[in-house]
Amino acid sequence: MFEQSTQVLDIWLERLNAGELERTAALYSQTAVLLPTFSDKAARTPEAVRNYFETLSAHKNLRVLLHPDSVVVQRISETLHCISGLYCWQFEPGSEGRSVEARFSFVVDLTREAPIIHHHSSQMPEAARQ
Repeated sequence: MFEQSTQVLDIWLERLNAGELERTAALYSQTAVLLPTFSDKAARTPEAVRNYFETLSAHKNLRVLLHPDSVVVQRISETLHCISGLYCWQFEPGSEGRSVEARFSFVVDLTREAPIIHHHSSQMPEAARQ
């Protein structure tokens, strides 16, 4: 389905930033695990993944900006890859804007139509931002 793992990341960013939350959630396999940035609960079902993104969509102007120089791709096998790096979540809770720096890792299977099998994202510790 995909030739390069970075295509999955690019499509994920494109869909999320366009507000296409159903299509973003559709990138996650049926058995995917999402350890999200803004929740202490793992999303382990397609419904939980979709609900997480729907909750995020309540924030105005939700965007994720990639720090492109931070991206690392590790090949586990020919079609199984781990992508990690840094991105910045931006949104408006109420009338004030907010930016949250976070680190991420995706495990993707390039042979699947829904290639994301694991996604971990966590806010950067305060000490690391100084």
